[in-house]
Amino acid sequence: MWAAGLGVVAGRSGACSCHPVPQPAAASRAAQPLLTLVWVLGDWSTARKLRAVVGGLNSSARPGLAQRDLDTGGFGGWLSRCRVFVRAVVVALAVVWLLFLRPLSFGELVVVIVVALLVTWMLEMLQRRPEETTAETPTTQATQPPTARSLA
Repeated sequence: MWAAGLGVVAGRSGACSCHPVPQPAAASRAAQPLLTLVWVLGDWSTARKLRAVVGGLNSSARPGLAQRDLDTGGFGGWLSRCRVFVRAVVVALAVVWLLFLRPLSFGELVVVIVVALLVTWMLEMLQRRPEETTAETPTTQATQPPTARSLA
């Protein structure tokens, strides 16, 4: 009696053998990229540290690109002001792409997430944040050669 009750709980009773038990491995394999993304965007201490490292790398790379005359000007300022809107557009386009790919496979889900992350990273590098541009303005003025008007 106890063993039959255990079989009902586990979904393997003789009366219900026509209904297969869902495979948890297939479901977890398809959800793994989404779970990883949720973890990275979550409030765990390791995820916060990872986001801080990536943010630090991005903010240190932007002035380096600007010094090499790879400045985005007004477009980069607009990206900085509207970055939440731009990220929402990237996510919406990724969702639309996923809707067109139905039925989804694991590989297609990974490709869409990787492409969305790469596009978001490229847009992050194109930003021109005001706190970063004001910090480098005095150094660029100090390195410019004096003009005839400034010498007089």
